[in-house]
Amino acid sequence: MRKIWNELAQPDMSLLRSWSPETAASMPFQQPYVAVFSDGPKQLLYVAARHPRADDPTSHPPSSATCQTIKGLFADINTRPDLVVLEGIAQRGQYSQPDFLEKAISDAQNNFKDSAESAFAAYLAHKSGIPFSSGEPSELDTLRELQRRGYSALDAVCFDVTLYLQQEARQRRLSPHTDAIEREGHRLLNGFARRYGMEAPSFAQLVDWYKAKAGHPMTLDALCHLSTEPPDNSNANYFQRLGTVYGLVREPAIVQNIFNELQQRDRVMVVFGAAHEAKQRPVFQKVFRQAPYFLKPF
Repeated sequence: MRKIWNELAQPDMSLLRSWSPETAASMPFQQPYVAVFSDGPKQLLYVAARHPRADDPTSHPPSSATCQTIKGLFADINTRPDLVVLEGIAQRGQYSQPDFLEKAISDAQNNFKDSAESAFAAYLAHKSGIPFSSGEPSELDTLRELQRRGYSALDAVCFDVTLYLQQEARQRRLSPHTDAIEREGHRLLNGFARRYGMEAPSFAQLVDWYKAKAGHPMTLDALCHLSTEPPDNSNANYFQRLGTVYGLVREPAIVQNIFNELQQRDRVMVVFGAAHEAKQRPVFQKVFRQAPYFLKPF
């Protein structure tokens, strides 16, 4: 095994790309696709996922191209992973977190209706006897960086809840009734506040915070159309600016978590949105000392 895999090797985070038209253009295919990095016995299978969207029924599990790509990698003995690193799972430093595994099994029983690719991949890993882990940074590390840049714990919690509500709205997992939005908002506020070690804000505080930052009331339609993706120009809104700061914490943490698993296992599958693969690719190219090859099975 080559020296780059010893305990002292570290990925070069200075190679991380910011999101830009050039980064977007570096994607070899329309998402989803798989970037395969290899070095002797070591292999990284990076599934550049396309997240489910309400306006595209073909993007939803279990029949989406992303899920079929994941399923195909599990089915082939030459690409079946030793471990899967997943997006969107709270970082708790343990493998196959019981609460997320329970959710994945429950989603499978409902044919993954209103689910996402991380739950689908976790379920396949469980059925295959393969562990999965979170690729995310811890919330406390994220909060420290946000506070260093002048943001508050309230900003962090309300931003996280807004993004989660937006995802649920775009996937049509939220009822249009105001009380349904409030119930889900209250549940999310309690959950995210607990992760940040603070008292949960009220739903009224969330609504007031959102209106102050977005300039309009929080509705399902507004959430669906709110621009939270990385900006490609200088006219970024508040949510895009805060999201950029999140990215400064998140991208290096994701890379480090993947790298840590590669130190211990020969074949690691990563399931994250395609933008992450494009931003992180130069780091892994240096680690593996060669460019990846790309697969688009579906």
